[in-house]
Amino acid sequence: MRMTAIVLFAICTVGTVHARDDSIDMGWGVYGKAGSYSVEDPDGATDSEFAFLPGAKITFPFSRRGKQFVAGVELINFNLDASESDIGQDVSGYRVWGGYEHRFNISRHFKFWGGVGLTLDSVSFEDRHTVDEDGFLKARYEDLDESYSGVTLYGLSTFDVGRRAGWEPAVGFYIDQPFSDGVSSIGGTFQIIFD
Repeated sequence: MRMTAIVLFAICTVGTVHARDDSIDMGWGVYGKAGSYSVEDPDGATDSEFAFLPGAKITFPFSRRGKQFVAGVELINFNLDASESDIGQDVSGYRVWGGYEHRFNISRHFKFWGGVGLTLDSVSFEDRHTVDEDGFLKARYEDLDESYSGVTLYGLSTFDVGRRAGWEPAVGFYIDQPFSDGVSSIGGTFQIIFD
């Protein structure tokens, strides 16, 4: 619950900061990531789970040619089922990340952004266990509170809805991979980007 409050606060703060000072050349956006999430667990294999997770980002253009820095925060919250070989667990926390985006102009109204960034996760892994073939508890593992770093790769297609709109929708894909143990995911994203 505390992590959810932190992420929601960050999402609201991003818009407030931008609204207060239009002289700052930056944009912001909110997004959802839907994909397959799994854990690189030090004690064994895990299953994967489909999850939809929210986030927010701020962009800082440093060139009029479609180059910008980006920073964001997103919620991590999903459950993995246990089996005889897979460790089940409740995964919750948040991710902060920063990176670089580059725009490729495909047409006047259609643009593609490619991005790469570094991630830092603060995650709790609770109720870690395996079950036997009848579904009874086989083994219990210690809860973990860990921080991890990793990399995120993504591509976004944005669609111009008009100069006066002040926003544009975007759809794309992402791959999140920790450098060692941690949360990994692959899937699609939908974003609303404000300028």
